[in-house]
Amino acid sequence: MAARFAEGNPVQIINRNIVGELQKEYPDIALGDMTLMNAVSRIYHETGSQFVMIFDEWDYPIRELAECNRERSDYIEFLRGLFKSSDAKEYIRLAYLTGIMPIVRIKGQSAVNNFVEYTMTNPMDLAQDIGFTEEEVFSLCEKFGVDFEQMKAWYYGYNLDGIAMYNPLSVVRAISAKRFQQYWTVTGTYGDIDDLIGKNFDVLREDIIRTFSGNRIPVNVSNGKNDLQTFKNKSEVITALIHLGYLAYDADTREAYVPNKEIQEVFYQYMDNNEDDNLSRFMKASEKILSAVLECDAEETARQIQSVHNDFVSSIEYNDENSLSCTITIALISAFRYYHKPVREFPCGKGFADIVYLPLSNYPNRPVIVVELKWEQSAETAIAQIKKKQYPESLREYSGEILLVGIDYDKKTKEHFCVIESFYGQ
Repeated sequence: MAARFAEGNPVQIINRNIVGELQKEYPDIALGDMTLMNAVSRIYHETGSQFVMIFDEWDYPIRELAECNRERSDYIEFLRGLFKSSDAKEYIRLAYLTGIMPIVRIKGQSAVNNFVEYTMTNPMDLAQDIGFTEEEVFSLCEKFGVDFEQMKAWYYGYNLDGIAMYNPLSVVRAISAKRFQQYWTVTGTYGDIDDLIGKNFDVLREDIIRTFSGNRIPVNVSNGKNDLQTFKNKSEVITALIHLGYLAYDADTREAYVPNKEIQEVFYQYMDNNEDDNLSRFMKASEKILSAVLECDAEETARQIQSVHNDFVSSIEYNDENSLSCTITIALISAFRYYHKPVREFPCGKGFADIVYLPLSNYPNRPVIVVELKWEQSAETAIAQIKKKQYPESLREYSGEILLVGIDYDKKTKEHFCVIESFYGQ
């Protein structure tokens, strides 16, 4: 049964409708106004019949009703009675519940703890069955003549126990339409993001910005209450975003990240619809930085990066070039609309470029952006290194313009300096 309740008490609706259906199947057993638990128990004791119970979106009342709501607590007690009563093991042959969130926790304990839970943070032996594997997607792309690399950029990125996983719905729709775009949406998508990020525990917004720019953030996924109503800290909010699919989770490193371009588009559209929140203001700042880079306006680029560092990512403690690299990828977050994820330590020429932005195939006229970073040296030194190690020559396969961007940070003055030069690959 689908646990969707447009109006009315969820428990009353389930008892009335399902017990009514059972009465039709067992007309010789008087069920009257019994609860579902008492009805199936009586049927079992009189006939020996056991039941397979399937709840689709079992967590809908948990997600939609406030913690203090009486109907919500009644629903939790209903689940307890149905699945944890002394007779449950006798009248239930199998119980299968699907939903977005794991079983809700009350006072640190699972409300119904006799289930085996398969989740986005702990899929166990079902990891390969939760979505499409890379092999399956590659085979589908070959069969239907769809570009696998674009499919990978748009829908790849979920990591379930080391298995690369794709969203099946999005893959199927992309193949059917022969078009790559955002297909993954749910009712209230932008409201969910706004409600969760708006809590801003422990500089949550800054961490979301970091993930959106291609970085990862540590998260403890073990202590959440598994609802969307009550949160005590940042990790609980991020865990909820993982279960909802907005972030992916790497169990080996215990880090969360934005998995692919489709989810990036979800956040872009959220920001387009929420012009006055911090994320939207940050995106506008990032667009100014990208425009300055493309116009080879080094002075404005340095000034805007300085502003981003001061206003948005001040929590990053500068101590090496890696910290500077993190700031640059965050500052150029708007580039994701036109470029692949920035590649750090990109092998080219006689070394490794610090950061390289390669344009998406549908933006062939965008220049390649090569960024070299220096720490208390000079931006000119960064440009000289790009040329000395012949980074541009190795990027000749990307026809058109290549922008060489050298950025230096002065620890004493806490200022950024920039030099930008244009180079044509062919």
